[in-house]
Amino acid sequence: MNELYYELVVETDDFYELIENFLGDWCEAVIEEDGRLITTYEHNPVDVLDALNIYKKELEEMFGVKFVMSATINEKKNEDWIESYKKSVEPVQIGDYYVYAPWHEPKEGVRSFCIEPSLAFGTGHHPTTKNAMLFVQKYVKSKDRLLDVGCGSGILALTAADMGATVDICDSDGDALEVAKSVFKVNSLAINRGWTGSADEANFEYDIVLANIITDVLVAISKDLKKALKPGGKLILSGILEEHEEKLKKFYANLKEIDRVCEAEWVTLVYEKI
Repeated sequence: MNELYYELVVETDDFYELIENFLGDWCEAVIEEDGRLITTYEHNPVDVLDALNIYKKELEEMFGVKFVMSATINEKKNEDWIESYKKSVEPVQIGDYYVYAPWHEPKEGVRSFCIEPSLAFGTGHHPTTKNAMLFVQKYVKSKDRLLDVGCGSGILALTAADMGATVDICDSDGDALEVAKSVFKVNSLAINRGWTGSADEANFEYDIVLANIITDVLVAISKDLKKALKPGGKLILSGILEEHEEKLKKFYANLKEIDRVCEAEWVTLVYEKI
């Protein structure tokens, strides 16, 4: 282990989701703390900072606006960093399920999922994942066929599989797909089909389609998500900042909204295909 590690701390007053997604392409995990985005690296991430500044200029040119963003690199001592990280990740109860990291113990008498927090987005601590998982428990029935688009850690599909659904998963990030497959294996559950890509490659109409992704992507793939849903099926969308909700709803206006929850400015929606 190196004696030092580095933190890149980013604060922005706009394009928060896009900046978070950009940082996620450069590291294992993005931590949100007091409105800041924090990522860690073994080596000085000056190349990440340079790329981030270029990305900021591209966003400004694309949208025709200027916005404030500050980014600083902090040098940290590596002493006890791993133990400190482990202490910061607590198990979480989400409906009928208890989600814990490998260094914790499962909960007696409750169905428990073991998920490595650093592997991919989706441990149940963020409102987008938690509320999507609660809606999975509310709407998925045994023998349903479900597609998880942008599966991340696979926790949402994992929940559905444990409830008796047949699940397919996909993610544009091949590494995330492999993470999800390993999570299923660790928790002794099976994936029916998994592929690197998105909903446009689905060859089946599903009872449930879910996508916990940023708003811009949910807009971009709206036609594919709706096409993958059979009549009467449910579509669970999460990862939506409340300020972008109305923009997104325009692209799903031909579906019937049947459920909604908002927590800490993050919205999760459920639609039905009529």
